[in-house]
Amino acid sequence: QIAAFILACLNKLIVLPIGLFPFSLNIKRAGRNLLPAVLLLVAGFAAALFWGQFARAAFIPYDHYAPAYRDAQTLNEGVDPARQLARVAAHPFEFAGIASRSAARALPSAAAHIVGKFGWEKNYLHPVWLALLGLCLAALVSTESPPLGPFQRAAAGGIVAVYVFLFALTMYALWCPVGATEVTNFQGRYFTPILPLVMLAVANGRLAAKAKVIRICAATVLILGNLAIIAAIMQRYYW
Repeated sequence: QIAAFILACLNKLIVLPIGLFPFSLNIKRAGRNLLPAVLLLVAGFAAALFWGQFARAAFIPYDHYAPAYRDAQTLNEGVDPARQLARVAAHPFEFAGIASRSAARALPSAAAHIVGKFGWEKNYLHPVWLALLGLCLAALVSTESPPLGPFQRAAAGGIVAVYVFLFALTMYALWCPVGATEVTNFQGRYFTPILPLVMLAVANGRLAAKAKVIRICAATVLILGNLAIIAAIMQRYYW
């Protein structure tokens, strides 16, 4: 588990806040079970610090590449993480506003990535299917009894907020020109690691009495939705 967590942090450093969740447990009841969580957190922070320093030292801005090579790089013109982070540190509230507006604008497409997008080529389901899948997901969550207490819910919500902030900061530093007025690349697939925490935090059990009906409806919509995306892909590429 520790090795897997280190590898995850080396690959995507923003998954690190998820390691904080075990600390929201009742310490008296958790007892020795907190030791693995402590080890995971320390190992994850160490991996993040090491990799962050290495990547920062090795990064070459687009503008510093030789023209013969830079167009083949997955970098945008004007990107400079060090200068961008310095600007964020100097104007934190400005960045908070930019990130909030960008997230709000990207919310519909990000949600579609989670419930109704296939592959990399923007194969989206029809909006009706997206709405049905989203409603089914919300209904399923509402059939589950709350597994967390108020403190654990708050902790899960805080971790989700930290994750979203770190994601926005990462995208702003690595993909956006210095001083950009929008954070790009808010894609739903980047938020799948924290979806279980979101579900744990919002589960309320209000529809528990109708759980059987909801599950049947959700399974039906899921099957029909998959058939619809297959038909859409066939129509787009083969028919």
